[in-house]
Amino acid sequence: MNGTMNQTEGQYRDGYETAWNGSNTYNITPRNVTTGFQSLFSPVMDMAISGITIIILFITMVSLGCTMEISKIKAHILKPKGVAIAVVAQFGIMPLTAFSLAKIFQLGPIEAVTVLICGCCPGGNLSNIFALALKGDMNLSIV
Repeated sequence: MNGTMNQTEGQYRDGYETAWNGSNTYNITPRNVTTGFQSLFSPVMDMAISGITIIILFITMVSLGCTMEISKIKAHILKPKGVAIAVVAQFGIMPLTAFSLAKIFQLGPIEAVTVLICGCCPGGNLSNIFALALKGDMNLSIV
């Protein structure tokens, strides 16, 4: 069999390329191997989605900023009780809670670090959007 070629050599079957290597074994490799992320959309559609997302984010941020009032911001700076509570909660209570949850549920190292990062970096824009939706103090949420 050393001098004969297999009939499937170089042919495509089920998305795989098979090649006879002469030692009674096949070398089977995928035909379309890509590296990295490949978008499900065409490049034009991908650019359109990116543009729409940027516009929506811009409108949301500007509208959140427009709800702020200078007099209320000054009041929060002069009497920083609410800001102090937020700082203690964000940099003390939330990381401690995340650490405790990681220990209680006996998470692995990667999962524990993930929970700790989420506990140390809360909310962002989403907390401001929730404060606006629930008629909270937007000035305190942004400050």
